[in-house]
Amino acid sequence: PADYFMNTFTLPAQLRALAKQHPRLVYGMMFDCAWATLQSFSKNDKQLRGDPGAITVLHTH
Repeated sequence: PADYFMNTFTLPAQLRALAKQHPRLVYGMMFDCAWATLQSFSKNDKQLRGDPGAITVLHTH
């Protein structure tokens, strides 16, 4: 067993039209930023003491 955290990253409403026009680009950048954020939190938190892993899911309306 391992501790885990569920994180949700939301695309701002102002970017939804852009995401509809360029979904691969926008959602790709969103996943890249989310992953960089998780890595940064893990690196800078002395209690986590480990490398993060992730399973990602894109949920759209």
